[in-house]
Amino acid sequence: DRWEAETKKIVEAVLKKLEEVHPNDPNEGNLLLALKKKMQQLKEKCLQENIYIGVFGQSGAGKSSLVNAVLKEQSLLPTSSSGACTSAIIKVQSYRSRKFKAEIQFLSEQAQGLSMKLDPYIRSRSFQTSKAYWPLVKSISVYIPKCQILPDGVVLVDLPGSGDSNKARDEMWKTDFSNCSSVWIVSAISRAVDEKIAHDIFGTTIKCATNGGRCHDIAFICTKTDDIEWQEYARMTTSCWKIA
Repeated sequence: DRWEAETKKIVEAVLKKLEEVHPNDPNEGNLLLALKKKMQQLKEKCLQENIYIGVFGQSGAGKSSLVNAVLKEQSLLPTSSSGACTSAIIKVQSYRSRKFKAEIQFLSEQAQGLSMKLDPYIRSRSFQTSKAYWPLVKSISVYIPKCQILPDGVVLVDLPGSGDSNKARDEMWKTDFSNCSSVWIVSAISRAVDEKIAHDIFGTTIKCATNGGRCHDIAFICTKTDDIEWQEYARMTTSCWKIA
């Protein structure tokens, strides 16, 4: 916030100096008008753009659980161990307040209560008897009290998983690449090495970056490490070293 305020002061000072300039010929006049227009645009817009971190991966890989763990809020975003859960794009960021807030219809609640209210908007169920609103929701913005874990201007974007049986949800992850400065590719550790979807996401990220996208950082994150059979893993690793 301080950086943004200082930058705006500089822009205002430059704009004031430009107002005092009186050009002597038409070319200088046109250049001066262009500079004034540009500085006025900078003055009016928010100079500090958000940094978006996209959390991508196969459906059921544990993306929402990862976001909860990073934020140290176990029940903030709904999770499921039995199937696809996230069915809308969720953007999580901090703001100056002591309350949790979500922008669907402005819900204000503690993390666990917020999770329960968000549930029908985010979660998909194979056997659902209550109304499901996720097909009508483009995205959900969740605001958490200001914390050091999630600095101002940094937004975690939890996307529906790829490989979903529902085609609409399966295609949703492809829509946000161009806005992401950083991409997290999440895979369950048991399939991380040869998971095709992770390779597809990586390829799409590289293609987007080379075509003018904002992404400059890619991270591979393995989840569900508690599920791995360490003895089997040790045998496989030992065998690989012997073959090599």
